[in-house]
Amino acid sequence: MVRCFWLALYSLVARAFRVQDVDGLDKRLRATCVQPWLPDETACAARNIKEMPSLPADAVFTVQYASHPIQGFGLDPFSEILSFTHTALVVTEILPDGDTSVPTSLLFEYFARNFGPKAVLPSLGDGAPTWENQAVLAWRPSLEDKKDKQGVWYDSANVTTVGKATGKILNEWFKEAVLWAQQHPGYSLFSVWDRPEVERHTAYVEDSICDSFTEWGLKALYKLGSKFSVEGALCRNYFPFISNTSPRKLDLSSSDMDKVTDFYGTIESLMLKGTTFRDLAEFGSAFLKAIKMLHTPEAVLFQRGPDNSTGVYFDVHLVEPYLAVLPEQISQRMILPWQTIPAKTDGECSHISLAPIHDLLK
Repeated sequence: MVRCFWLALYSLVARAFRVQDVDGLDKRLRATCVQPWLPDETACAARNIKEMPSLPADAVFTVQYASHPIQGFGLDPFSEILSFTHTALVVTEILPDGDTSVPTSLLFEYFARNFGPKAVLPSLGDGAPTWENQAVLAWRPSLEDKKDKQGVWYDSANVTTVGKATGKILNEWFKEAVLWAQQHPGYSLFSVWDRPEVERHTAYVEDSICDSFTEWGLKALYKLGSKFSVEGALCRNYFPFISNTSPRKLDLSSSDMDKVTDFYGTIESLMLKGTTFRDLAEFGSAFLKAIKMLHTPEAVLFQRGPDNSTGVYFDVHLVEPYLAVLPEQISQRMILPWQTIPAKTDGECSHISLAPIHDLLK
């Protein structure tokens, strides 16, 4: 009887300390949160490791991949036009059996600060291209606040549990994530591949969108020792130009700048003025038709430089089909190191594919 009494008392005390620990951790996380983009954006910045959370090394967290169409969540109209799917990574602490306290939950995402037309294509008001494609990595200390748009977003998102990671692994991953964000200061929708299919493709230029971060994040966590086992397809958006050679870096000479302004000016005149698009696929088909009307099958891509520097332009020589715009090409699985890729992957991402546009390309 006495032994049972002391065991029960120990359990109550341990649980009380656990509640205090959770409350203390939540307070520490919120104290770490720096919100430089208020009032428009409530996310916490991740510009350096001091702005990232610090988790108990021996705690264990589930790692989830969350995705949801951006349309309808109060973001800029351009995202609704293109029907983008936004993705994020969510880590949630696994509590001991019988612990009824609220687990620590964190969401990590990468997004364009001003998601408007100039995040994808520049304006040419004075002849020179003007971009607004600054992108940032951010995190959120809780998904419980239903007034926060990301809490609402998560509630209706398509969420897949990928596996588990310890606090020690996540703390190390936070350092790498900050470096990744510093190397990806700009939102870049387009990539350059040698074929439209993600399996066995060669990438000459990578994209830099929310999906780029979530894919990198899963691979980095696995490399650091996270236990991932999900074999089902984790789908994301791709939008690659197709080429059989590495793009040429433009030196921004007078002739190169003429190439830049001519390309974007032509694209703008052929497809954007007075035009609206139902979704990303229809936008892509219009973009492809505009490229086919150019004198030579070429494209110009822009990658933002660090610290708001000028950035880099690439001249891409295109080969057929020039641009992957079919629904099954825009939405494909991630190629993840722990997964066995099936021989047949057709239709596995159809649950987030867009309306068929094959007839539009004829």
